[in-house]
Amino acid sequence: MPDRRDEITLCEGRAERSISLDDGVNARAKQLTRQGIPAMDSVHLACAEAAGVDVLLTCDDVFLRRARRLRLALRVLNPVAYLQEVIRNG
Repeated sequence: MPDRRDEITLCEGRAERSISLDDGVNARAKQLTRQGIPAMDSVHLACAEAAGVDVLLTCDDVFLRRARRLRLALRVLNPVAYLQEVIRNG
């Protein structure tokens, strides 16, 4: 059974691109943490913003609620809600 590092390596190999934790991403993550987003979620948001994504998917309801309170350049959605939106908009 693969451990977490193996799973991450597998996913990373499928990724279109990788975002480095540079000074800008770290600074943005700290800013998001000060706005009430937990540290790891802040890093995920900061990386998503740095990558220029339109939508970040998560199953974490608390993260969803907290992210919705912020003015972000991207949307944070539940995968099911996103899929429903994609189907509805064809």
